[in-house]
Amino acid sequence: MSEIGGPRDSSCSLDRRGFLQRLGHGALGIGLAGAMPTVLAACGGEAQPAVEIGADPMAEVLLGTSIRSLSNPYHALWKQGGEDFAASVDAADRIQTLLSEGDSAKQLRDMRALIARAGKGNVIFNVDPNEASDALSIARLCESSRCYFVTSWNKADNLHPWNFKYWVSHMSADDVEMGKQVAEALVQWMDGHGKIGAILGLLGNTSSKGRLRGLKQVLDDHPGVEVVQQDNADWEPAKAQRVAESMLASHPDLKGIWAADDGMALGALEAVKAKGRVDKVGVVGIAGVEQAVRAVLAGDMVGTAGIDAVEQGGRGLAIAWHAKSGELDVASLPREHREFYFGTTLLTKDNAQRFLDTVIAAKGDRDWNDIWVNVTGPIRY
Repeated sequence: MSEIGGPRDSSCSLDRRGFLQRLGHGALGIGLAGAMPTVLAACGGEAQPAVEIGADPMAEVLLGTSIRSLSNPYHALWKQGGEDFAASVDAADRIQTLLSEGDSAKQLRDMRALIARAGKGNVIFNVDPNEASDALSIARLCESSRCYFVTSWNKADNLHPWNFKYWVSHMSADDVEMGKQVAEALVQWMDGHGKIGAILGLLGNTSSKGRLRGLKQVLDDHPGVEVVQQDNADWEPAKAQRVAESMLASHPDLKGIWAADDGMALGALEAVKAKGRVDKVGVVGIAGVEQAVRAVLAGDMVGTAGIDAVEQGGRGLAIAWHAKSGELDVASLPREHREFYFGTTLLTKDNAQRFLDTVIAAKGDRDWNDIWVNVTGPIRY
């Protein structure tokens, strides 16, 4: 299923859907089955056939992937992971990818529209909130709509899934650590001396801020390296290319560009290539998307922090799916499964090929039932 479909008229269909679902679960009792035509007719229109008692309760559930933009290769892989999971549960025609394009209000509108289309309780979500402040609004929407959901990356430190019924889990990588890893690789490539530029994501984004902290921690130990320009490119490769062009023009002696993700690093790399300075300006990113890993192998990038975006896109839906189906008792989950880190790896020329072979080549070949397989530990604050 492709990106965002508009909601259909649900003036009565949502109530009817809820009635049928409750009947299918036996909550109203078999004795009410004979009254169904009368009840449905009261809603207006012709009575619809009864849902078969004992039918699969997951057969009508829609799957929502809410991310920023497919112009970012990381989110393109996340989308693929969601579709891979949907196919594994025979729901390939029931997944919607909602693209916010960095607009927090649009992210909520699109989620609300999908819920209106399916009916309350009939959608599961895997969400990357645009900014930390958006997570609470998303949680309130899903709670009021009885929709199980999983978030990644962005939320306030004092906001936790275990305080909600339908917020199953929040997952992230250690952003500070990833920011440090690629910064250390860049500093080493520069022999500990020179000027660098820093390209960040959205201004209020948790991941961007955490990764920047990692960069600053490394630079505190290497006073010979100086950040001479720092700009936000909002996770957009094209905008990052323009930012990098400005950096290269303003600082002809620039020796490195640290980018908060691979999409922006690849945009910066285009600017460096256009100047013919690939061997003089080192570029690092974070995410481990295929284009960046191949650039590392080719010597065009110094390194990246490898994240399995396909895994993240599918695993979030798998967790929410198991909660919705009843296979997972959310209330009894340990806190280390409510908020957790997933694995990452610093990728350089030495190990990039192995990542390509074992992670990127594993597209579509995953055990989505082992839902905690990639958990490395609880999130630290």
